[in-house]
Amino acid sequence: MTKDYIVNLKDIAEATGYSISTVSRVIKKKGEIAQATRDRILEVAGRLGYHDNRLSNGMRTGKTGTVGIVSGIHCTFFAELFSALNRELVKRDYLGLVSLNDDDEIDDQACIRRLLEHRVDGILIVPRHDQADNRYFTEATSRGLPIVSIDRKVPADIDFVGTDDYAGGWMAAEYLYKLGHRRLGYYQGPQGASPARLRREGFEDFCRKHADCTLTLIGDGGWDTPEAAVLTAALQAHPELTAVGAFTDIFAAQLLEAARIVGRRVPEELSVVGFANMSDPAILSHGITSLEQHAGKLAEAAVTALFDRIAAPEAPWQEIRVVPELVVKKTTASPRRR
Repeated sequence: MTKDYIVNLKDIAEATGYSISTVSRVIKKKGEIAQATRDRILEVAGRLGYHDNRLSNGMRTGKTGTVGIVSGIHCTFFAELFSALNRELVKRDYLGLVSLNDDDEIDDQACIRRLLEHRVDGILIVPRHDQADNRYFTEATSRGLPIVSIDRKVPADIDFVGTDDYAGGWMAAEYLYKLGHRRLGYYQGPQGASPARLRREGFEDFCRKHADCTLTLIGDGGWDTPEAAVLTAALQAHPELTAVGAFTDIFAAQLLEAARIVGRRVPEELSVVGFANMSDPAILSHGITSLEQHAGKLAEAAVTALFDRIAAPEAPWQEIRVVPELVVKKTTASPRRR
């Protein structure tokens, strides 16, 4: 056979002596076929280099065996999440078509539109905006295409899978409190992003429920992280703080640098807790105590939710939150006696 020749069922039938219908049933795993016959056909198919024609199958069944994955957020946590999503899809004999869009000129809807053109069977998306409502996804949902939102809960009639961010914020404050810290700070993330808002609320609510605990918020909660001078000024203005929680490990690393600049030793004079337990080498080197988000569990839950929706389009919408796990490292300790 020439280099460009594509092996088909007829070629396998001629090479094995079986009928095309028998070969087809073996390839498609249908019907009762003797094991010896099945083994012979599959051995010849593999030797000839046969590959199932997904395009042809898709035209016949309406299913392409592909799922779109959309996100405009790039960091090591989401890289781990996307890898885990692909692994879960492969387990189901599906292919993930990943659209990592960090161009502000191209919105989620443009990516969804392209995936629709590729006839994907569903979409897993980390939305850019918490305000993404039914109108935001109408081009897909009007066609009955199932969508699962990951990480951000949006006001749309779609399934959601994410971290229990509120619980994570509470856990961070509770851990510091149990260490003996009573003067806490929290370096908040952008409040327009639900994970940041919920983590702050969890941390804040724990402090409110303990009369001997005070809380100082650091940062304005906007989309732009403050310059180092803002963080150093905050630490200098609040020498009473013995521990600070942070929206993410990246924010926690900024706090560590600010502490170094103002001469506050970590963890002897200032404990710091991050979020996400990121695997980025620059973050790992700090040994930041953090909340592990379990990307693998999130991916498994998201893919399961998607296929549940494919199987039962009219079922109630799911909201699944995975509780994070505290991972204690080098940046936390009991407060030094003063």
